[in-house]
Amino acid sequence: MGSKSYSHHNQMRYHFLMDLFGSGLDRRQFRDRFGVPVELGLAMELSYFTVNGALDFSDSAVIRLTTRGKYLFVVMMREFFIGINEFRDQARQSLTPEDGTEGRSCAVGKGLESIALMPRRMAS
Repeated sequence: MGSKSYSHHNQMRYHFLMDLFGSGLDRRQFRDRFGVPVELGLAMELSYFTVNGALDFSDSAVIRLTTRGKYLFVVMMREFFIGINEFRDQARQSLTPEDGTEGRSCAVGKGLESIALMPRRMAS
């Protein structure tokens, strides 16, 4: 079975996104886990989300997504899963007849590329 190691920075990114997707990113837990405050460890990522109005800092202990942030997160996840499906299709193409599944492709998501996700006007 294959495996992949992720850098410390990519692990921070992963937990940042997963925590935001859940109930919010607890700043203390992030610092305890990675040895650095989120503001230093992920300064660029935090800046991007902040400039785009995606984060709610009203609770000093926990960073949460705003309504706009939830929308942006869904768009990001959509792109992530499109990439996963493309990777899966590429892997299937490399299968041989001995594998019993030569050339099968994933029909999930086919035809969806023409659907445009347009943001609705959101409350500030």
